[in-house]
Amino acid sequence: MACLKRPSDPLQVWPTIYHPTTSMSNLFFGKNMINVFPFIKNSLLGFGIDIQRASTSTFELKKVGSSVGGGESLAIKIIDFHKKFGLFYENIPLRKELQIAGAWHDDLIERRPVQNKIYIDGNPQEVAKFHENMFFNELISGLWNYGYVNTAPKISRISINSLFSDYYEYKKIYPADSFIAAKPSLPYWGFGEAVITPVDVWHSVQAHAVNDLYSLISKINGQKNLSFIEIGSGFGGLAEKLGKANIFDRFLLVDIPHNLVTAYYYLSKSFGEDIVELITSAEHLMRCLKNPLSKFILIPSSLTEALSSLEGDYIFGNFGSFSEMNYETVEFYLNQLPPRVLGVVQINSNSPTINTSSHKEVISDDFPLRSDLIKVYAGKPCSSNSTGNRYKISVHIKDKFWT
Repeated sequence: MACLKRPSDPLQVWPTIYHPTTSMSNLFFGKNMINVFPFIKNSLLGFGIDIQRASTSTFELKKVGSSVGGGESLAIKIIDFHKKFGLFYENIPLRKELQIAGAWHDDLIERRPVQNKIYIDGNPQEVAKFHENMFFNELISGLWNYGYVNTAPKISRISINSLFSDYYEYKKIYPADSFIAAKPSLPYWGFGEAVITPVDVWHSVQAHAVNDLYSLISKINGQKNLSFIEIGSGFGGLAEKLGKANIFDRFLLVDIPHNLVTAYYYLSKSFGEDIVELITSAEHLMRCLKNPLSKFILIPSSLTEALSSLEGDYIFGNFGSFSEMNYETVEFYLNQLPPRVLGVVQINSNSPTINTSSHKEVISDDFPLRSDLIKVYAGKPCSSNSTGNRYKISVHIKDKFWT
């Protein structure tokens, strides 16, 4: 059984990692239970299905890289950002639709106590150290979509198995894949020879969907200057994979303060501080849009209304976060999109599931997309285990944008 010990100091990099050596039957049923593998195998053979015993030694967890430091300049900008906006926008006037509510509000309080304290204390060295080690603390907790290390002393067997299932399903569909090969510039952990991180499959599925839509729109329209807007961009994992593939001219990433500053640190370390901008005002945003060197523009959700007046052509994406919001907030965000959004890719829950703090998820079929956005595809994403098999992918194209 693979498990991680919680470090006594939440800022330390490496958790203690136990390498699994048990058989797959023990992974499911435990060493002290009757070995039911032969019974299951013989039963399934009656239906023409053959299964083989596999050793989970293949799934040895590994750590890669070490902190190199040097992030104090980024940390100072993060501290200044929070001084202006506040952790929950408490320092600025904010309309109701943009207030941090739904599943995210209580989640940020319950699962990010160290992050909150470090920002409030405002020590640049500690802020930099915390972000440098983001894959080993509560910023990217445990198996993320599959389970949270910091809420239990062990990663559950179900979580480990779900991660493996999604990965091998993904590799069957994309045997030669470049997106999943893009790796963090910060220290991280995962499994396999290529060291697959717990978020690689989820972000790679998104990257393929966005890239396919990009290729289609470019083919139809001969479009050379497309930018990507993502609301709910998290720590920037999708933007990193798309950026390393040189797909878009520019990325506009919108999120709440906790996640936006994490993405700022992460993408700055990945691509260089000179091309990553942490926006602090509408005027700052407009200046960056005129600067061809501003590749990644990180916009606090409080400034979402500025998007509606943007010129240029865009593809828009949302992956998981709309379902965690209130319906009114989803509607507001969609109403702020630029006029020339030529395509939309979204993967969200399509089941009215109860999420964190009794929040009932908004199903994706109910999202109020503009009437000029025509659905051209809907289906089940291949990273389904991480989302409880309730997520649905849909692709939309702007009606007659090529005329």
